[in-house]
Amino acid sequence: MSINILHISDLHFCTKSNQDSIRYNYDNDDFETLFIKKFISYNVNYLIISGDISNESKPMEYDTASKFLNNIVKGLNIPKKNVLMCMGNHDISWRILEDIADIDGKKDLYKRKEKYTNFEKFYNDFYKESDTQIPQFTTDSIFVQIPDDTHRLLFLGVNTCYHESNQKEDHYGYIDKASFETYLKNMDSKYDDYVKFLVMHHNPMDLCREQNSVKNWIDISRNKLGYPFVVLCGHIHGSDTTKVEKETDNSIYYISVGSLLQKSTLGKCNLYTISDDSSKLQIQYFNFHDDINISDQYWQEQTASPASKEVLLKQHVIKNDVYDELMSRSGEKAKQQIENQQNNQNQSNDEKPTKSILDEIKDNQLYYSGHFHWDTDGNGENSKFRSHGYIDINHLVSRNESLETITQLYKEKIKEIQKNTALDKTIMVSIGLECSVIGARLSVLFPDFGFSYIPRKHKSNDHTTVENEIGFSDYKSVILIKDITFDADEAIEIMEERFKKMSIHLISLFYCGKKDYKNEILSGVENAHFYSLIDDIEIPRCDVSELECPIIKNNLQTIYRC
Repeated sequence: MSINILHISDLHFCTKSNQDSIRYNYDNDDFETLFIKKFISYNVNYLIISGDISNESKPMEYDTASKFLNNIVKGLNIPKKNVLMCMGNHDISWRILEDIADIDGKKDLYKRKEKYTNFEKFYNDFYKESDTQIPQFTTDSIFVQIPDDTHRLLFLGVNTCYHESNQKEDHYGYIDKASFETYLKNMDSKYDDYVKFLVMHHNPMDLCREQNSVKNWIDISRNKLGYPFVVLCGHIHGSDTTKVEKETDNSIYYISVGSLLQKSTLGKCNLYTISDDSSKLQIQYFNFHDDINISDQYWQEQTASPASKEVLLKQHVIKNDVYDELMSRSGEKAKQQIENQQNNQNQSNDEKPTKSILDEIKDNQLYYSGHFHWDTDGNGENSKFRSHGYIDINHLVSRNESLETITQLYKEKIKEIQKNTALDKTIMVSIGLECSVIGARLSVLFPDFGFSYIPRKHKSNDHTTVENEIGFSDYKSVILIKDITFDADEAIEIMEERFKKMSIHLISLFYCGKKDYKNEILSGVENAHFYSLIDDIEIPRCDVSELECPIIKNNLQTIYRC
């Protein structure tokens, strides 16, 4: 059974003296009724409120907010144990901080926990009289967790207002790093494979380029959360606030929603539907219009939104700790460990290794249909990779069983090359992060070879100065480790830039191009040889740029831009 999550934010309930300046939708006497009427048919399971519930953190504002939210959860039949709300910067009481500053001065005002006083009372009162497992409010970085054991989901409320105060220099999102990491360290291991949703006010990705984001987000260790996970946030009120952004490796998705009650940018809310198997999250965007006479048209779905409408929750990615562990292994002990793992793999699977990989793809639905454009310059003109399908290599290399099988396939091919070719002063070079995990294991099995890694060509932002300046002049032969090959354009470009006058052996896990073209794929490159390990999946290519592609222009298929 699918799960429906309603996400609202930035209610900014205020006193009557401020209503004219804010111009908010709650002035409409029918707003509550229209909201409930629109969403009652969606059978909402969870309500997410990502902060700024009040405008000035005044008790009177929270009284109005409490009345509204109680009516909403009652009208939509949402149990309060399934309601998660976090504080926003407007839920910090400036009045209380001003009084403290008059007595104790302005130094380190952001550390004063009294700033949460009014929000804390509202929060605890909201849950107090209900049959709920929500604990009392705390100022911890992660102050509440709501698990869904049936669907293996975990919702976490995150305090990004640690550094907020009434001082201008303190106005940015910030998470107490020690508290956050301690919570994750002590989190029950039963949640390790749950899909995590982090609910916070400030937006770590700063979708509209505001300065007030989560300032220390990149400094916080998040590996214990597992990947991918989803961040649900608010804070930004502009007309173009409904967006989905993601990390380049698909490890984190950031979904933003605008203000529910601000009239100047239309009221906004998002509805998320999680599939039965918790593998996909579908997104619907809604706007409130008060100039339409027919009541059931007040809330309208924003079907023309350019924002992504789907997130793949089971798209496994390589975790940093796994990569670091593999890269740190060396010596005969590590070699023996990998050899033993491969022997165990062989004993437990009598079928051909290629078939076990294909079965893994089939059983876990790792082949994605759609239209994929990997953009290199941001304007759609130089997409180096364009196809009508994609294989999730991240999943394959993040599971020990399939990783061992893949390592075995590469190992056998390299030994075959050694048998038939004189490999003198050889280096193995992995192309892309996924292949660096494979290459790290192979480097232990072939200690006489050098080993290095370079990022994918179409991910130019991933390249550091050091990576761009890596030299290979001390070697005479190179074995390139690649995951998917269509026409080898990317590999050829790398060969011409970095491996001229060397004997080149390109080994690809998958060859997905046209079968009759495989033998000619490197015909234009001197002293280069191509090998593929699995040829069973052929994926059609898109032959035009994003600006010219009719599928993208007319939105004829699910579009993936990377």
